[in-house]
Amino acid sequence: MRLWLPILCALWFCSIAPLAAQSTGDPQAQAERDKQARLEFERGRKAFDEGDYRGAWGFFHNAYRLSGRAQLLYNIGQTADRLGRDTEALQAFKMYLERLPKADNKRDVENRIRALEERVKDSERVPAPPVPGETPPQPTAAEPEAQPVATPPPAAEPSAPPPPPTAAGPRPTRQGFYLRLGLGLGLRRDGVSGGTAGTVSGFGFAGELAAGGTLFPGFVVGGALYSDLASSPSFKADNGLQADLGSAHLTMLGAMADWYLSPYDSGFHVSAALTFAVIAVDYKNAGVSVGRDASGIGAILGFGYEWPIADEMGLGVLGRLSFASLSDDTRSHGIFAPSIMATLTWY
Repeated sequence: MRLWLPILCALWFCSIAPLAAQSTGDPQAQAERDKQARLEFERGRKAFDEGDYRGAWGFFHNAYRLSGRAQLLYNIGQTADRLGRDTEALQAFKMYLERLPKADNKRDVENRIRALEERVKDSERVPAPPVPGETPPQPTAAEPEAQPVATPPPAAEPSAPPPPPTAAGPRPTRQGFYLRLGLGLGLRRDGVSGGTAGTVSGFGFAGELAAGGTLFPGFVVGGALYSDLASSPSFKADNGLQADLGSAHLTMLGAMADWYLSPYDSGFHVSAALTFAVIAVDYKNAGVSVGRDASGIGAILGFGYEWPIADEMGLGVLGRLSFASLSDDTRSHGIFAPSIMATLTWY
């Protein structure tokens, strides 16, 4: 104990020395450390996005050693969790909440801490495997004497360390480039005013193609193309006239945002878009005219859920509400189009 005490003190001093230097060093040295810490953090984030969790773990540790920023404890906990280092992940998450008790993701981190505590308890209940070459304990007087067992040969040195254990099932990152394809069914109601006023309604198909990137994990901004095709809709005029139309195709193109409320633990997300919109009507009955190729503005609001099928891919369902206010030379259109779609998302 007398021998180990100075060594432990020296190790403790070495571990806190970088952080102490940050608080007492000159501004120029601090700026240089912050610059190096940011570089290490960016390397860690890139490695994490590419699935190199061992490399990311080292980079995040270096960034924390240089800057001492509490936010990095969350990154360290995430990488340790991915590597199956439950005890280390648990400690990092607890330190993160101790230093940032009002963190925005406090509830998610607390849920992860409870799950890790259960896993650590379960692992402690499992008896340790016998060590090769160790002499087995001798039976006591109350126990029957066991039969002699040959000592197993020493285990061969593995050529490479085994891969770290991973959590059951894929765990999405929801970071970086984002691409979504959706296809489904929907309804259309188009209130036409001016000239032959009435309502165009029908059942048809809905689709979307969206692409963008994440500003931070789980929050996506980009552009999207939306389509609502009503096949064989009917027109009912206010004066009692009724007619069947060939089709009414609503196309919307604009900027979108998609937010995963808990990107690492849940697939629930909310999306919204502001678009330029065009409707094209195909007539089977040339005697009826309700306007064609009207244009204007539109908006999209969607709620969905995704189930990960790979670390960078999810399969989900999305409910979407489309609104548009359009006009041509003589008429205006007020469109409401709800739809439900199956989605495939890559991020």
